[in-house]
Amino acid sequence: MKHIVDLHGGSVGADSAGEGLGATFWVTLPLVQAPTAHLGTPSPAISGARIAGLRVLLVEDDEGTRESVFEVLSAAGAKVLAVGSAAEALDALREFQPDVLLSDLAMPVRDGFSLIAQVRGLPGELGGRIPAAALSALAGVDDRQRALAAGFQLHVTKPVDIDGLLSAVAQLAAMR
Repeated sequence: MKHIVDLHGGSVGADSAGEGLGATFWVTLPLVQAPTAHLGTPSPAISGARIAGLRVLLVEDDEGTRESVFEVLSAAGAKVLAVGSAAEALDALREFQPDVLLSDLAMPVRDGFSLIAQVRGLPGELGGRIPAAALSALAGVDDRQRALAAGFQLHVTKPVDIDGLLSAVAQLAAMR
């Protein structure tokens, strides 16, 4: 936990008045503006023709994030299939045949690293070469490098920036 708090510029501490008197633990984090549940409207400069008609498979276990990203991509003209797990993504990959894959990294049961390993093990015609971006709240250099080494072409940090997300999807589409 301390490592995560440190990455966000915070601190962890503990204090006790003595044996048998209990303890107090605290975590402090810098105050930032909380992201809204709805990401808003894509800017006209990035949306539209660059991703219009693209088939995007979105894998995100957090329902609020999944819905917000779905809305943004759909508003920009993409055809989006949003699923909540790696298992659902593997089924959808065969049936939906997406142009681009966006996957959360930190998911229960099977994480995004496991998912991309399975995807990259598939033959190309079954989705093994699909351009993919990792979606992650972990924004450190090591986190980005780990995602790229695992088989993702891009690493997009959360909270998701609308223009950055649309730009990433357009970049991935250009890799097809």
